[in-house]
Amino acid sequence: MSCPMEFVVFTSPADLLATTGWGSPLDTPPSPHDRTPQQTHHLEAEVECSLPHGVLLRIIAALQNSSQRAANACASDTTSVGASASESSRRKPLFAAIRVPGGGSVLSVLVMTPPWHLILTCTKGSTVQDVMSFAAENVFKLGIHVPGILGTKECISAFAPVWCNLQGGSGAVTMKETLYYTTAVNQPNPMPSGHMEVCQPHHTALVGQWMTEFMQESLPHEPAERAQEAVSDAKNKVPKGQQFMWIVTSADGQNLPVAMAGFTRETPNGIAIGNVYTPPNHRRNGYAAALTYTLTKKLLDGGKAFVSLYADVNNPTSNGIYQKVGFVPSSNWDFYVFAP
Repeated sequence: MSCPMEFVVFTSPADLLATTGWGSPLDTPPSPHDRTPQQTHHLEAEVECSLPHGVLLRIIAALQNSSQRAANACASDTTSVGASASESSRRKPLFAAIRVPGGGSVLSVLVMTPPWHLILTCTKGSTVQDVMSFAAENVFKLGIHVPGILGTKECISAFAPVWCNLQGGSGAVTMKETLYYTTAVNQPNPMPSGHMEVCQPHHTALVGQWMTEFMQESLPHEPAERAQEAVSDAKNKVPKGQQFMWIVTSADGQNLPVAMAGFTRETPNGIAIGNVYTPPNHRRNGYAAALTYTLTKKLLDGGKAFVSLYADVNNPTSNGIYQKVGFVPSSNWDFYVFAP
C-alpha cells in the first residue's frame, strides 16, 4: 500500500464532518474572475465532495429539527432519518473515513443512509486503488448490507471488484453521470414564454406524479423503496420552498406548469439542483433550460458561489442544456448496483 491507513467509523454524521476538514464559507468576491487561485481551488474541491458533504449537513439539520425523542433514537440506533428503529444492524447507516493513522489527513469518506447507495470519495493525491480496496475490505468486515455504490468512475472501478470478490457475487454499472458546476450562468437565447414560480401546496400532487415519472425514466433499475423515497423527498420540498415550476399561460388563460426543478444539498459555498423534469408533452420548448437558468441565477444571486448538478451521460439533451446555460464538467460518476 502507498501509506499506512486506518478505517474509522463514526457514531454521528457531525463527528465525521468535523474530521473531514471540508470547506467553510469563503468571503468570495462577487465576480468569479476576481477570486484568487486559492479560492478557486477551494471551491473546486468543495464541488467534488458536495454530494456526501451536502448529505451529511442535511442529516445533521434533520436531527436538530426533529423532536428530542426522534433525535435520541436516531443518535443511539444510528438509523437513517425516517427509518424504523427496529431495522437490523445491516440496515444501519454508515459514516466512516479512511485516514492516515494518528489523526492524519483524510484519504476517503464513506456515507450510506439506507435505502440509498454507499457514497464513496477519494481525495486528490490518494492512490485510489489502494484506498478503495482498503475501504471495501473494512466495510465488508462490518457485515452491513450495501445495495450499490456511487462515486467517481475511478472509485467505483477500484471498489467494485474487491467487494464482489469478498461477497462472491456480481454487479454492474446502471448509470453513468457527469457532475457539473457553474459560478455564472448564461441566459438561453431565445428565452421561452413563461416564468418561474415556487411550488405551492396545491402543486404537491403534481410534483409527486412528475417525480415518479422522472424516476421511472431516469432510474428504472432503482428498487421501489428508493424510488418512493425520492418521490416523498421531492414532495417534502414544497412546504420548504425548495421546489419550483416553470409556468406558462394556457390557451384559456390559466397558469399551466410545464417543467419542474428543485434545490438540495446545501454546502458552505454551494448548492445542488436536482429533479429537473419536463413531461413529454411539453418538451422541446426550452422550458427546462429556462427553469435551470432562472433557478441557478436565483441561487447565485442569493449568495452561493457555485451551483452543481448531475446529468446522465446518455442523455445528450440534458447535457446540452446544462452546458449552454453555463455548467462545466467536474468529474464522471457511476451508479453501480450489486446483484441481490
